[in-house]
Amino acid sequence: MSSSFMDKYLTVRMVTERFGLSRYSIYELIRSNPTFPYINIGPKKNYRIHSEELEVWLSKRTRYRSSSKLTIPSVEEVVSKGSVNHPRANRWR
Repeated sequence: MSSSFMDKYLTVRMVTERFGLSRYSIYELIRSNPTFPYINIGPKKNYRIHSEELEVWLSKRTRYRSSSKLTIPSVEEVVSKGSVNHPRANRWR
């Protein structure tokens, strides 16, 4: 294979080393996520991941996760609103 192909497409091992993802996570993404940027070369699950597309894919996922963070109210906010509305909240009263 040419060096330009090898520079562009990473093996699963190279992705684990470069991006800190586990092998299991990568194979799970390949199996379950149709947007994951990979190709299969050969008849035996010989996967390659496009390095630039992976960086874009990861940044989109990171951006989505950071924008959809759950906001947890402070103790002052909870106390100022009164009691907690949960079935077990009054169990100890």
